[in-house]
Amino acid sequence: MDFSTVKRKIEAKDSSGYKNVQEIYADVRLTFKNAMEYNDEKNDVHMMAKTFLENFENKWLHLLPKVVKAIFFVFASYFPLFWITLISVILCNIFL
Repeated sequence: MDFSTVKRKIEAKDSSGYKNVQEIYADVRLTFKNAMEYNDEKNDVHMMAKTFLENFENKWLHLLPKVVKAIFFVFASYFPLFWITLISVILCNIFL
């Protein structure tokens, strides 16, 4: 995996593109992991890939709640029954 492939898949207008953000996360992570795997630990490429991976994962942890929230509200807005079910489950857990 490499960043030109990630870019091409992000920009794809057909079924060759990413289906969800988890696929993007996995490919970016794989790109850094491959750079670390195929370069010696003392090599600049390995060290930079390790640093970039750590930074990427930290940024991802901050971004993930926003992504989950957006997906939740889009899903819930299309499925009103979802809201009713969710509220029922919460109320049952509170009062039972």
